[in-house]
Order: sequence, then structure tokens, then C-alpha cells
Amino acid sequence: MVAARWPTVSDDSSERSYLPWVLATLVLVVGGAKIDAARPLVARVLALAAPVVPVAIAVKRVDGGGATLERAAGVVGWLTILAAEVCVAGGFFHVEALTGLVSSARFVVYGAVASALVVHTLEARRLGKARFAGYIGIAGGFSTYISLHSGADPFTSVFGAFFVGMFVGGAGLLSGELLSRVFKKS
Repeated sequence: MVAARWPTVSDDSSERSYLPWVLATLVLVVGGAKIDAARPLVARVLALAAPVVPVAIAVKRVDGGGATLERAAGVVGWLTILAAEVCVAGGFFHVEALTGLVSSARFVVYGAVASALVVHTLEARRLGKARFAGYIGIAGGFSTYISLHSGADPFTSVFGAFFVGMFVGGAGLLSGELLSRVFKKS
């Protein structure tokens, strides 16, 4: 007879395993909002991390979905990260060498978000529950907004970009779910 054991956090592949990271980010954002001297530093750290973290989560979620799905997710993920960081560096940090590439990088981000819908559909067919387009949408919405709206207060720009990223991520998730239902496995 095999004894049943309680599942642990390491056994759980759901979003609950990301809870400590979400809480740490929340503390960073709230702390950055309250301490005026920390606002610019927190804004810069969040601006660099915001496009990378959701993409890393998205790519990690497709592990075990097959080599083709994992490769497609990796390509879309890297395109998103590279183009998003060009948007952040050129539009938010005003890096002279990348400023001219920002508009092209935005188009790459748009293409990556559209490609994420395809990967999302394949993920739903293969693994059942998909979130890929939502996470890529968060990174894409954030980086596009931040490249266009770099105001006098960097923290306010980053805070606004988070809301836009969440909206685009939600739209990506909804669109991906509709596509996965239309192209469901027969």
C-alpha cells in the first residue's frame, strides 16, 4: 500500500509558486511609491525587469509540451525580450545608440504578440491550459507604452505601463482562448 503525501509548493506547477516573486515586486512598487528618493531607482529596475519576467514565466509554462512547441515559445520569447528591451533602453533610458531602433523594435513586439497567439493555441491543444499569449502581451504592452510615454517622473511612466501591459495581456489571454476553442483538437 502506498501512502499518500501532501503536495508541496515545489510539486505545484501553478501560479502559486510565483507568489513570493509577486509579493516582492509589490513591496518594491509600494515602497518605491512611498519613498521619493527611491522612486527613480525602483522605476529603472522595474522598467528593465518588466519585459523579461512575464516572458520567462510564459516560456517555462510550455515545458513538457513537445520540442516544436518549446522551440516556438523560445523564439517568440527571445524576440519579445530583445525587442522589448530595445524599446525600454531607447524610449525610457534614452540610450542614444538604440533610440533610432525603437520604432522598428515596436513592430517586432507587435509581431511577437501576434505569434504568441499561435503558440498559445498550440499550447492549449497540447497541454490543455494555456497562458502564453497573456504573458507575452504583458511584456509587449509594457514595453510599447514605456517607449512612447517617458515623462518627467519615471515611476509614473512605469506604473502606467504596468496597467497597459496588464490590459494587453488580458486581451492576449482572451484572444488566445478564443483561438484555442476555434482550433481545438478534434
